[in-house]
Amino acid sequence: TVGAPPAVIALETDVTTPPGVAAQVGLSAVLLAGAALLIASFFRLSREETGFRTDHIWTGGIPLPPARYPDDLARAQFSERFRTELQNTPGIEAVALIDALPLSARLTQAPYTRADREQPPISQRPGGTLQTVSPGFLRLLGIPLLAGRDFDEHDTPDRPLVLLISHSAAK
Repeated sequence: TVGAPPAVIALETDVTTPPGVAAQVGLSAVLLAGAALLIASFFRLSREETGFRTDHIWTGGIPLPPARYPDDLARAQFSERFRTELQNTPGIEAVALIDALPLSARLTQAPYTRADREQPPISQRPGGTLQTVSPGFLRLLGIPLLAGRDFDEHDTPDRPLVLLISHSAAK
C-alpha cells in the first residue's frame, strides 16, 4: 500500500513501545554525557600551560619550491633574508623562524644517540622530535635555556651543527 497507512504501521512497531523509547532515551543520555565530557576536557586542555608564550605571536607558513630552493644552503639564505626583512619592518618587535610550529602534527622524528657512548645501530636508537629554528626562537617564545648557549648568527649551514635538547631528552 501507498501513502500514510504504511508509515503509521511502521511507527506502531517497537520504536513506540516503552522498551524502544527507554533505549532511545538511554542512548541519548549516554551521547549527551559523552559530549559534555569532551567539551569539559577541551576547556581544561585549552587552559593547560604549554611551556611557551603564545600571546602577541603571529605565525605563517611559506612553502619553498624545491626547484628554486634545492638544498639546505639555498633555503637557509632565503630564511635569513626573510627574517632580516621582517625584523626591519616597523611594528615588529622580534622575529624567529621554525620549520613546524610547536604542538603541531608536522613534526619530524629522527633517531639520536650520545656521541660519548657506544653507537647502537640506527634501528635501535630512540627517536626524538627534530625542529629547525632560527636564532632568537627561545627568547621570542619565552622558553628558558637551562644550560649551554642559544643559537646565534654564527650558526650557519657551513659551520658545525649546533643542537639544543629539551630537559626530558637530556635525562
